[in-house]
Amino acid sequence: MKVELLYFDGCLHWRVLEKRFREALDLIDDPSTIEYLRVESQGEAERLRFAGSPSILLNGTDPFTSPTSAIGVSCRVYSTPDGPSGSPTLDQLVGALRAEAQRTEDPAITVERSRHPAMRRHPRCAVPPHPTGEVRHPGAGRRFGGAPSAIALTTRRACEDGARG
Repeated sequence: MKVELLYFDGCLHWRVLEKRFREALDLIDDPSTIEYLRVESQGEAERLRFAGSPSILLNGTDPFTSPTSAIGVSCRVYSTPDGPSGSPTLDQLVGALRAEAQRTEDPAITVERSRHPAMRRHPRCAVPPHPTGEVRHPGAGRRFGGAPSAIALTTRRACEDGARG
């Protein structure tokens, strides 16, 4: 897969995206290397269909762009589960890489669950894993300290108990 990171000098978020992007590539065991493209002019931005910094291209396609995305040398804001951000989340990047791998049927990116514990589903439930390897259950707690619901705790405990038994 051809992987490109587009940015402009002065962008505060491209290093964050680079770090998350490398982590996402590692999580799915993708051997691709990141090609860096510094966008220096409005003309270059238009030629590359640059939707702002930072941007990624997977096989020449920006997985996060929309038909209404502005083209130009500007900062980019991504819609994430936690609200607007200067970079997609790790989950979003892993999802984009997987979608592109399926779209192109690239065998170099096929996730081998047996070799990647972080990519395996919990043995006794249908909840997909979090990229860090922990099993997350819907509503099992909020990211910033919210209390888990009783249903979420029951679901989580039942799944964990079933895995032990």
